Amino acid sequence: MLLYICKQYFPKAYLLLDFWGSSCGPCMKSIPELKSIADAMGDNVEVVSISGDAKSVWKMASSRHGISWHNLNDLKGNTPDGICTKFNIEALPTFVIVSPEGVVIDKMRGYAEDAVKNLVNTNVRP
Repeated sequence: MLLYICKQYFPKAYLLLDFWGSSCGPCMKSIPELKSIADAMGDNVEVVSISGDAKSVWKMASSRHGISWHNLNDLKGNTPDGICTKFNIEALPTFVIVSPEGVVIDKMRGYAEDAVKNLVNTNVRP
């Protein structure tokens, strides 16, 4: 369902899905790199962050850390209907690259400096 919705709004773009939580240190460290990707990649890559935090925690963390790109909250969490469950997210952060055709082409767990940029550069074609 998420891919269907995203492809409706961004039919020609790759998607970089960022699964994060406010209590996850590596998730917070990845925010400047995600902002850089969102700003630099233009219409070719859409960054979509997805948090499993409670709604009030998600809103506060998003504001505090200046998340200005697409930012969703998976209010269903780890239930069978949750987005994290559907993408088999077992750790935070997890980054998923989706092709313009809606196919998951790569997935990375954890964070290290420049790792997300490298993931995007390896998988995204101009």
